[in-house]
Amino acid sequence: MVVRRKIDRGLLLWRKIVRRKKYNDRYRYANFSYELYNKLELDLNQVNKDKLKTNRLLRPFNFILDNVDTMEGKPFLPVFLTETLSDYYYQKSR
Repeated sequence: MVVRRKIDRGLLLWRKIVRRKKYNDRYRYANFSYELYNKLELDLNQVNKDKLKTNRLLRPFNFILDNVDTMEGKPFLPVFLTETLSDYYYQKSR
């Protein structure tokens, strides 16, 4: 005999979260704060180090090519566009 579930655990957990949504609302408190971290990353895929090293325009930037990484055999060069760490504070007016 095989017993199968009709509802998965993730869905049950999600329903509990939604049911308590009004109790978990942070704006019901007089004040709160939180820290937020954002990172936007751009990767250049299929980078050929040998071709880029011989390029005359990129010669002054050859130190960047030392950071070429390989994931699953495909070389890529990570380029970070922006990275921010923000502190947010909220207080209800009195």
